[in-house]
Amino acid sequence: DRFANRQGDDGRDLFLWAARRFCGVTLSELGAAIGAEYAAVSVAIKRLERKAVSVKAIRDKQTELTNMLNVAP
Repeated sequence: DRFANRQGDDGRDLFLWAARRFCGVTLSELGAAIGAEYAAVSVAIKRLERKAVSVKAIRDKQTELTNMLNVAP
């Protein structure tokens, strides 16, 4: 609960992005996991993707996570 609701931390949204992209988890499943509606999950993922365009630290985290999972981007 504390992780899912931390303000100013991109970790939750990074988790949502990776689970959706690499694991095929549905928006509804992700929403249930964090106590949110699927639409809120979709918005969070899109917001992270838009933020990653201008924030190198987020792109670096995405790349690091992709490498850790050993998957193609």
